[in-house]
Amino acid sequence: MEPSITPIPAEDIRDQIIRICAGPELENSPRLRELLNYITDEFLAGRAGKIKGFTIGRALYATDNSFDADSNSIVRVEAARLRQRLAEYYATTGNNDPVVIEIPKGTYVPIFKKSPRTPRGNTSSLPKGYLKLVSKNRWLIAGALVFTILLTFSSQYFDEWEDYDSGEISLGEFDRPFNGSEAEILFQQGFVLLMPPEDDTRLSASINIFQRVIDLDSKFGGGYAGKSIAFLFRILFVKSENPVTDLQQALVLAKNAVDKDPEYSLGYAALALAQSLSAEPNKSLASIRRLMVIQPQSENANTLAAVSLIINGETLKAIELLSEALKRSSGFRTPILNLLGIAQYLNGDFSEAEKSIEKNLIRTGPTGPHMDVFLAATYAQMGKDFEAQAVIEKLQRTHPGYPAKSWLGNFIKSEDELQAIMSKLHLLGLPKRE
Repeated sequence: MEPSITPIPAEDIRDQIIRICAGPELENSPRLRELLNYITDEFLAGRAGKIKGFTIGRALYATDNSFDADSNSIVRVEAARLRQRLAEYYATTGNNDPVVIEIPKGTYVPIFKKSPRTPRGNTSSLPKGYLKLVSKNRWLIAGALVFTILLTFSSQYFDEWEDYDSGEISLGEFDRPFNGSEAEILFQQGFVLLMPPEDDTRLSASINIFQRVIDLDSKFGGGYAGKSIAFLFRILFVKSENPVTDLQQALVLAKNAVDKDPEYSLGYAALALAQSLSAEPNKSLASIRRLMVIQPQSENANTLAAVSLIINGETLKAIELLSEALKRSSGFRTPILNLLGIAQYLNGDFSEAEKSIEKNLIRTGPTGPHMDVFLAATYAQMGKDFEAQAVIEKLQRTHPGYPAKSWLGNFIKSEDELQAIMSKLHLLGLPKRE
């Protein structure tokens, strides 16, 4: 049952704005709260026709009168983030709220709908801390429930999804028929836990699950490949306390995966990534070639292969692989656009990198501080200092002390180039880490 679009009293709308701004989705995002309040105030004042990118930019983001909505993308980016947060709010904290607020894509004018009020439990009486906990883990909970119900869940690269309307789900992504064994069920759950990789608690949990998979079925390559990928993500996303040891373990596990099952593409994807992080590009490329022979259509394996290609400096090959993967991409939200943006940035195509990263945001795709760093770097390289400063400000607000240099250093191998972009980011407001 859809919410009905009926006239909503202004008082009810303002009460709803207060609820949303106090919720965990926006409480630490003053810019998004300001944007939501601004477009609501303009709407209630009868100025809906004036809610445009130019007027929002002049009111909220301009430092002078020269704001150009055509060349300045900050309004589009912030509006995309607000749409994502509103969707998250109504999926969790606000599922029982009386008023639904939407900002349709292609416009900044809000729509206010009266909810049918089909409660999924009264959240108003729950303590705020509980709502934060539910919100923080909402996708993990959803993923576990979907897997339990379907038992044919094809775990994609991120544990959030949108617009899913395909038919039968299978394990084609992992090259094996799904027989419902305990090891395979745990493997799927472990793969869901891998994302987002910025959360080391989830990476640690996935490592434990994959070890259990190995204990249950030592001949199944999935446990070894999954555990290897978890260790590699720890290193790549600067979460490892001992990257040398973790990389050694990841290599051993990936080799075990391909030894146990030489026709398993995910094993070769893990091995290629481990070899690229070990500065063994020739071996990594050989593993990627083997992967492409075994399963050229595997979205998960190809995405990991693209990461390896980027780290190896093979940006053109990565762009080609990711562009093809984007054409075949399922309705699930994947990191393909983000990786494409990184590859384009490293190839010097800053304008294309900007388009890819922003397109991912507009589609409310997966993001995080790691992509904020690349977006800020892209803006800085293009001379869009205002946009870069806005992203850096958000990064410092949401993830103070984020190791931007270590993250960029995974991909920018030239120390001079790395130092040059870091200097630009420091000038634009990114604090130096001691």
